[in-house]
Amino acid sequence: MSEASWRQIHVRTDTGEADPRPLTAEKRARMVADFEWANAYARLNDFISYFGWALQYVAVFLACLSGGAWAIEYRRRPRLAALYALPTLVAAAAGVLAVYRGYFTSMVQGA
Repeated sequence: MSEASWRQIHVRTDTGEADPRPLTAEKRARMVADFEWANAYARLNDFISYFGWALQYVAVFLACLSGGAWAIEYRRRPRLAALYALPTLVAAAAGVLAVYRGYFTSMVQGA
């Protein structure tokens, strides 16, 4: 994002064109805040596009490991075991579907 593109969106004349006048202190502060937000969003998007696909598999593995351990630990109490087993099965199914559908490759390629 540049000042010209920000002006095109936020500072317009009555005819709809970007206003060429200098920005007021208030508008300049708003523009700087918008730039900071856009840059933070871009950094988060870059991080997720590079590492997010791997982190989802770590999360699924940890969810299955902890949920499975708790379900086994509470196997003598069927309702409590089911309380842990059901989300574990959902996490496992999500992991299997992600691999089956090739979800990680679409995130890496940015599709």
